[in-house]
Amino acid sequence: MLGVLVKSADGATEYRLRFTTNAMVAFEEETGSSILSIAKSFDAGDEGAIKFSTVRLLAWASLLHGDRGITQEAAGDVIDACGFPAFMAAIGEAIHAAFPDADGAPKRGNGRSRRKAAASTGAA
Repeated sequence: MLGVLVKSADGATEYRLRFTTNAMVAFEEETGSSILSIAKSFDAGDEGAIKFSTVRLLAWASLLHGDRGITQEAAGDVIDACGFPAFMAAIGEAIHAAFPDADGAPKRGNGRSRRKAAASTGAA
């Protein structure tokens, strides 16, 4: 999966949210907080404890992949265009997508594989 799509409330615009490594570093540099702490809040169902300023920074970081020049204010406009509840659901999903299941078989993720699996030579 290459991010999470969220649509504006009028359905006219789609936004792709991705927490790439660069996005997570940008968020952490801006806030001084670990994105993992935010992920834990979503896991605990405690999204209501996340400050609006943090949500806007999450939006900003998750949109950087598509527009490296996006401002935090423009990211706030995206939240407004989508509606806060829909955007929060999408941002939670995007955070989870950044950390695929650890059971050895990722079901979703943010990255693009750049390596193809090596062909087996049969040698042990």
